[in-house]
Amino acid sequence: MSRKATTDARITQGRLQDICRIFPYSTSSINSPVRFAYFCLFAADQQYCAITSNPRAMSLQYISGTPSTAAQLRGVVTILIHGGALSSSMYRTSTPFLKTPWIAVDLPGHGKSVDLGPFTFARSTELLSNFLKDLRLSDEYRGHKIALVGISLGGQAVLDLVLEQPELVDTAIISGVSIHPPDDRAAWEMPHMPSDQEWIDAMAKDIGIVGMDAAGAIQQESFAFSIDERPRQQAYPPMLVCVGEHDVAMATRDFAELVHVVKDLNQNSEGSQLPGAWHNHSIDIPEQFAEIVNTWTEKGVDGTEGPAFVRTGA
Repeated sequence: MSRKATTDARITQGRLQDICRIFPYSTSSINSPVRFAYFCLFAADQQYCAITSNPRAMSLQYISGTPSTAAQLRGVVTILIHGGALSSSMYRTSTPFLKTPWIAVDLPGHGKSVDLGPFTFARSTELLSNFLKDLRLSDEYRGHKIALVGISLGGQAVLDLVLEQPELVDTAIISGVSIHPPDDRAAWEMPHMPSDQEWIDAMAKDIGIVGMDAAGAIQQESFAFSIDERPRQQAYPPMLVCVGEHDVAMATRDFAELVHVVKDLNQNSEGSQLPGAWHNHSIDIPEQFAEIVNTWTEKGVDGTEGPAFVRTGA
């Protein structure tokens, strides 16, 4: 299947509906049905892409970087968790603006961790917790505070980890997160697509690595995510909950409730609406999103205990 064929304006509505059944999003908030068809069909072309990974290692794959010495906030490392069916590459335009060392992780069943799937929140929390424990023991990051950042499915993964093992995280930012199943409208809403063709290609490649069937299963896992009936822990890190001004309906619907929940867990938690942002905030507003991360983590660095790092609980 050629890329030209996928962008052909003669793509039939029936074919588009077939694509939507495989990867169940509507075209309601996308630039055009043709662009959406291109996105999905190109992804399908890529699903047999070879990935370098060692399934026996049972270790999440990642990329990392360090800001210039002049810009760096010391004593904190930021861990970035991507959205569903994507990869660590979704942070590539925001990481140049971060002021802390950063590590962008591929979740199980995604990117270069695809062989560690299929993705479930239980699996994600297991592997992320092992990753953070190893990080805390490493020569490079021993004694550092850990700031965990997640968008969409990544935000749910961060929240799941914080609720299960809060002692591993010093502060967290969760963005574009839902905590209840979708209603009829939300279930068929497609997150806003970037207009930049390079981003569309990168996102389609990520979904192709995951595979269309697995991408659908990941979406269903996200839809089923809930924070109900969790045992209360002794203390929790502060969390910043973000939602885009034009975010998907589920994240917008659950924002106020989630802010209330995290404030109940830690009185220093906060909520923030991001002006001009859609759903994938590191893509929509990369520099502004990095500044939000910087501002939040800057509240407690160099051995100080600002509100972004003070644990409170029941």
